[in-house]
Amino acid sequence: MIKLSYELPFELDLPVDNPWDGRRSVSLLIHAKAPPIGDAVVDELRSNLALFAALADAGGLSGTAAPPWKAAFKEPELTVNEGAVNIRFAPSELDEKATASLVCLLLVVHESAPLGWVTLSASGSKKERAQSNPKLSNPYPGLWPELPFRHAIVESESETRILRAQFAKTLDPDEVKAIEIDLRRWGGAAAAGAFAIAPYSPRDGGCLPVDAVEHYEGELIWPIEKCRFDHRAALTSLVSVCAAIHHRAARIIDVVVD
Repeated sequence: MIKLSYELPFELDLPVDNPWDGRRSVSLLIHAKAPPIGDAVVDELRSNLALFAALADAGGLSGTAAPPWKAAFKEPELTVNEGAVNIRFAPSELDEKATASLVCLLLVVHESAPLGWVTLSASGSKKERAQSNPKLSNPYPGLWPELPFRHAIVESESETRILRAQFAKTLDPDEVKAIEIDLRRWGGAAAAGAFAIAPYSPRDGGCLPVDAVEHYEGELIWPIEKCRFDHRAALTSLVSVCAAIHHRAARIIDVVVD
């Protein structure tokens, strides 16, 4: 079972093995600390779960568990009762540490309406109370070891990071559109706090992706501003998304994040 970097303000039970193994559906049961759960909170929860699903589907949470270009993640189904929300995810293959990003987005919801008890479960898995280690150095998914292009992440704590991707050819409008969709799916989740740094609030651990993606003769440049996330984790995820783009939209030769 993974450990989390956040000491949680609500009770959380997790499977002892990876629930995102691609073979089982996954359930998330959320009980409010003080029911009922209001419509505004359900809407925020639905929005954050959509961000998690979009990031996963773009390949940003595949980590070392599966090639990111094989990611296929659907938005979950929500059932709302008076004091609880039951969420069901279709079977999908993700890194076990993807749960850490999900927890960050739940912490954002908790700030709006305190959560009391949360359970993540998968068929056949024993559950235990989540363990936290504030000194954990690598709480988020890593990188698939066999990427189809050269890649580098420059070590920096600058608040502005720049993605530079060199494609094999000049991009046509349809390719640019497809690439922008996946980059913005990563950007939406990263901006919401999916790669936040404990013990700070995930609301303060996001970024501001620049809306326009520049491209010229096969080179794509995308600045990301106000980066207050876990740089290594968030930018590793971005490189994973680029690997999915390589297979889904246009072939990439080289990726550098500086």
